Amino acid sequence: MSLPVIRVEGLKGLRRALREVDRTAPRELRRINKRVVEEIIIPPARERGSETRINLAGHPTRLGSRGVATIRPRVEQTRAAVEMGGPRAPHALGHEWGAKRYRQFPPASRDGYILYPTIQERQDDILDAYAEAFEELIDRYLAEG
Repeated sequence: MSLPVIRVEGLKGLRRALREVDRTAPRELRRINKRVVEEIIIPPARERGSETRINLAGHPTRLGSRGVATIRPRVEQTRAAVEMGGPRAPHALGHEWGAKRYRQFPPASRDGYILYPTIQERQDDILDAYAEAFEELIDRYLAEG
């Protein structure tokens, strides 16, 4: 018996192919996304958020524990994201991007200070985790099918 050939292009194609094998498979993609965000991105981002920087006034500043606590995952089948800020810490994005006008924040930066540098540094780990998880997922469904 030969195994069926499944041709996949992109995450959308992978979801569609897995759904044909098993209706619950797309939930596995959500689980993979959540694991990558919670294990690879959030811990170093929270650590980076706790670091002290110099603000525009020349004084030390940091995101603070309330702001660090707002770094959280937002996960769906189609994407994984990291959210930051909210009603309890409206200043969080000021610490991520900096400011030109408001002196309590670090200087403005296109590269960010907390989330974006963390994602750039951990990019290889993120890709490896996705590759390993997708390989495991596909192997499991091929073994069952």
